[in-house]
Amino acid sequence: MSPTVKLFGLLLILQLSNCCGKKKVQNNFKLSVNFQPYKGKLPANGVVRIIEYILPVKHIKSKHKSTKKPNTKKCKRKKPCRKKLIQLRSVSPNPTNFLIKVLQNKQIICSGALITTKLALSSSNCFSKNPSPSQFQLQDTNKGLHAVDQIVLSSSYDLAALLLTNHLKDSSIQPLKLCQQAIEAKQNVSLYMTKVRSNFLRTQIVENAVCKQSFMQNEFVFITSNMFCAQNSNVAADCEKTLKGDPLLHNGQLCGINVYGPSCIENAPNGDLYANIFKARDFIEDVKRSVAET
Repeated sequence: MSPTVKLFGLLLILQLSNCCGKKKVQNNFKLSVNFQPYKGKLPANGVVRIIEYILPVKHIKSKHKSTKKPNTKKCKRKKPCRKKLIQLRSVSPNPTNFLIKVLQNKQIICSGALITTKLALSSSNCFSKNPSPSQFQLQDTNKGLHAVDQIVLSSSYDLAALLLTNHLKDSSIQPLKLCQQAIEAKQNVSLYMTKVRSNFLRTQIVENAVCKQSFMQNEFVFITSNMFCAQNSNVAADCEKTLKGDPLLHNGQLCGINVYGPSCIENAPNGDLYANIFKARDFIEDVKRSVAET
């Protein structure tokens, strides 16, 4: 294309820009000048007619095709994750006539379970190293108070055996049988909670890692091979109703005693640690024999 044609094309663009105003041309229009090679003979004056177009921007299509593929999939709205609540239950369907409260100077400090009419089990963490039996009493489910004659502690099993001065004569009180089989993960159990009033949870045995997480901030808690972990409620207000010494039952037998009480976080997989009664059978039988001799 001759320089003359190019020069006229540029002059035309400048004139259009001046006449319409720079702002208007830039915002609303795009100048499209289509130069076509002139194949004929140039006129004597050397001027060739130039074809020019002024088009609104919205009508000009980009030559570059978009590589982005349209989203043809339907977006499914995700439902919020709902955690299953481990709910507290009334204790009425389950027996409570084996439960006892441990009183020190007339104040409830722990709970426990009767295994004979003269012997109860609780947590060793309820007592000092050399407890004085005269400071303690046991309260049965009928509110009867009973003097404690002797307290035998086992640091190996985190258990306390409390020997009463006299046998219980109330026929409505029924001591529990001891666990006859080893406790394993995922077994269904009844976890008693007596801090406020007698309630229970139907729950499961879980891995000790759950309890390790629950008690992570407590430097005084130690998990041993003679303990197991049971899942407590993930509702903190319910979880906090367990008490040191609370019993845990499997098939109606006493299989665990709560060692440390609760450590609860809202909506967390809370766990409570229990002394393993099945593993502590030798200790318990020794104490039973000493009771029989008195």
